[in-house]
Amino acid sequence: MIITCPECTSRFALQRESLGVTGRFVRCARCLHIWFQMPADETEPAFTPQPTQNPVSGQLPSLSMDFKPKNRLWTTAMTLSFVSMAVLLALVVKKDWISTTFPQTGVYYQKIL
Repeated sequence: MIITCPECTSRFALQRESLGVTGRFVRCARCLHIWFQMPADETEPAFTPQPTQNPVSGQLPSLSMDFKPKNRLWTTAMTLSFVSMAVLLALVVKKDWISTTFPQTGVYYQKIL
């Protein structure tokens, strides 16, 4: 059976059995859009349009069935927090070396610490 992503209109070949009787959520491998796909009716016409093949490899595009959410915002925020804390820790731990190497920073260290 062929399914089409409602977001980017990419088409994918999928075995009807993988949807089960009640359908399931699927995710587009191209745009990562997730939608609920019902299995096709058995009364479907015998002719179904063939999906376009990938011009590079000549194979059908794959459909990802892995539904782990990719929360990039959370990952980015945690990375930024970690880097910020590491920089602050380095500024405090190495304050003597920084003040000696860059004498103009001594004023800022006196105001902060």
